[in-house]
Amino acid sequence: MIILNTKRALSNLYLFTASFIWGTAFVAQRVGMDDVGPFTFCASRYFIGSVVIFIVAVLSDMRFGMSLAGAEMAAEWRSSLKGGLACGIALFLASSMQQVGMQYTGAGKAGFITTLYIVFVPIIGLLMGKRSGLLKWLAVVMSLCGLYLLSVKDGFTIELGDAILIVSSLFWSAHILSCNHFTKDGDPLKLSCIQFAVPCVMSLIAMSISESPTAESLRGAMWPIFYVGFISTGIAFTCQMAGQKYADPVNASLIMSLESIFAVLAGYFLLQETFTMREIIGCVLMFVAVVISQLPQKNEAYL
Repeated sequence: MIILNTKRALSNLYLFTASFIWGTAFVAQRVGMDDVGPFTFCASRYFIGSVVIFIVAVLSDMRFGMSLAGAEMAAEWRSSLKGGLACGIALFLASSMQQVGMQYTGAGKAGFITTLYIVFVPIIGLLMGKRSGLLKWLAVVMSLCGLYLLSVKDGFTIELGDAILIVSSLFWSAHILSCNHFTKDGDPLKLSCIQFAVPCVMSLIAMSISESPTAESLRGAMWPIFYVGFISTGIAFTCQMAGQKYADPVNASLIMSLESIFAVLAGYFLLQETFTMREIIGCVLMFVAVVISQLPQKNEAYL
């Protein structure tokens, strides 16, 4: 029991670290698109992330005596291929739509709308026959109310950027559930490397069709791309993979939704973004929901 609690505590720490990095990265994502398009930005970030994690994964294997050309290392990469592909496709759909949506809204607001995955994850889990406790459903309802106050305007209208971000959150839910499924028996480093390579290639294809980046525009977006590619992609997504190894997907989604708080703070201090009182109440409701979700519960099917 002590070992299990320690693993869960470590998982929560990994997930909290990821949420902090992602929250601050919304500013870099927003600033980066002053110079390049969304698919160029995604292709660049995932190229950096996949290279960094590949190097780390290889060094980790060599530390344990595996040869780069050895059969054992090759077998482990093959065993991670299916999971990496599944997570990578979901990651491409989620992050590319998020990047497109951020062209029409602020970094702080984008961070909160993205966390709609805390609603989708338990609903999808329920359809898959996996139950969540009452407190988590209460947290989901509170989060949904908060999202309504944050995004839905008078007359139930919603802005284009908000709508795109809501759809992206559905794919983030698919990504969280895919990670939960494949990390139980897989190597987080190898899964991360493959899942970054997939959206890199897919973003390059989309970029070649819809965008025309130049060397000058890439230089202009260099630091935002580096931060999001190395820190947000290479480190944070790997923390997510490691954290979800011993965490149920609903808990994981709710902890990671703290990125919305960090996104607002970063947007306020770095981009001078402001919120209306209605939007602030929505943010508070979503934050309280995350706290409620972490209260101890009994007899949950995920645990």
